[in-house]
Amino acid sequence: MSLFLELYQQHRARSGNTAGRGQLAPMDVEDLERRTEALTLACQALWEILREELNLSDAAILKKMEEVDLRDGALDGRMTADVTACPSCRRSNKASRPHCIYCGEPLPAMRAVK
Repeated sequence: MSLFLELYQQHRARSGNTAGRGQLAPMDVEDLERRTEALTLACQALWEILREELNLSDAAILKKMEEVDLRDGALDGRMTADVTACPSCRRSNKASRPHCIYCGEPLPAMRAVK
């Protein structure tokens, strides 16, 4: 958990600095690479725990990854911060969420058009 807290704190510290946006200094690139490696390591460890403790298959994780990827309407390997309204309480939620954070109702799953 401390990794995520550290990433959040670094983001907050940098969010006020808008000078030089669009250009990454070598130090920023190294920091991004370090964070990417740390997140990759965390994801691998979590997946191994799930596989060992719950006997989940690689196919199950790939299926869930595709489901999550499609929540924004595009099978593109990314999650976007699109917003959707809850059909029950009409409050705004990230489109990537399966349930409303306010009332708990299922949110409509967006699917990619093929």
